[in-house]
Amino acid sequence: SNNQDELMKIFKVMGTPTEETWPGVSKLSEYRKDFPYYPPKPLSTVVPMIDTFGMDLLMQMLIYQPQRRITAKDALNHVYFNDIRGYANLQQQQQAAAAAAAAAVSVAASQVASAAVQAQMNGQMMSQPPPGGPQPQAQGSSLNSNQALPQQQQQQQQQQQQASNSSQAQPPH
Repeated sequence: SNNQDELMKIFKVMGTPTEETWPGVSKLSEYRKDFPYYPPKPLSTVVPMIDTFGMDLLMQMLIYQPQRRITAKDALNHVYFNDIRGYANLQQQQQAAAAAAAAAVSVAASQVASAAVQAQMNGQMMSQPPPGGPQPQAQGSSLNSNQALPQQQQQQQQQQQQASNSSQAQPPH
């Protein structure tokens, strides 16, 4: 059966359980007295590339007796996982710092864009005369007399050209 095959694979690595290695094993419903005996193999030959902490965790996980076996919670807190926890914490810190920097850049870009739009709007309002032509400026206006001067000069030039054109158009007497 498949269960028997799986048990044989386990026994070949961990050794066939006995009353010495697992008190009460012979009373379990699946236990058979005719299981072949296999001595346990050193786990370092089964998993040669594992480090000391990994070997310790593996040995605690492969204890036959459930009461003596490491719990899942304790296994997750085992020193073997310290590097992973440290890496995860570092990664979380880096992600938080990147998110904060991105938020700061976004806020700064928004402020710059808002200031540019405001400046453009102010510039357009100052450069365009109000409907009905130029009007006298009120005292305290944000436009100074130097900005109004070019408009006055343009009007004077236009009037001079019109006068010049009309005098040239009349024939001499």
